[in-house]
Amino acid sequence: MIDPNALLLGATANGPLPFPNTAGNRYTASFANPTETRTDTFRGDLELSDSVRLMGHFINEAVDQVTPTSLWTTSSYPTIGTDFVNPAKSAIIKATWTMNPSTVMETSLGWDGNRIFLTPTGDFQMPSGVTNVGGIFPGNLLNRRPGLNFQGKLGTALDAGNWPWTNSNDNYQLQWQLTKVKGAHTLTFGQLGMLSNKNQVIFGRT
Repeated sequence: MIDPNALLLGATANGPLPFPNTAGNRYTASFANPTETRTDTFRGDLELSDSVRLMGHFINEAVDQVTPTSLWTTSSYPTIGTDFVNPAKSAIIKATWTMNPSTVMETSLGWDGNRIFLTPTGDFQMPSGVTNVGGIFPGNLLNRRPGLNFQGKLGTALDAGNWPWTNSNDNYQLQWQLTKVKGAHTLTFGQLGMLSNKNQVIFGRT
């Protein structure tokens, strides 16, 4: 007697566990997984006077990649994947004051940050008809199917992951620098301050 839930969760017909398609009772496949990248760069320079200049710089980079199997899991089958989205940005404003031919003062304020978003793709949702299969933790907002591990000869797994997984990292920098040329010597004095803020949500409500 096989539990009806096991038949639904482990179904190969129109399910995430494919039938063998090669000799030796094995399954192989090749998938074109899209990777989209984008980079935008902007820079502006402004001469406020003969001795004071202002520069602004902004960079926007983004990556959107779909992996054939669930990212950061032991999943074996390319029927459940992960959409990995990673936007990153940086900006800086810098002022340069030429005090005299041998002395220059520079001050800058910068920021850089990136985000990571992971969401499942493919056949990751609980099949209709499954009953009395609860979760250990509440919050299965996307109705994900439970993970399956096959021991013994197979040694494979099917796992949708516990994503979405959210990560953000922002860094703020404030810097000043004084450069003085004296004869054959160059003296540099300055100070750099940085504030870093990292926010990571994992194993939460998915």
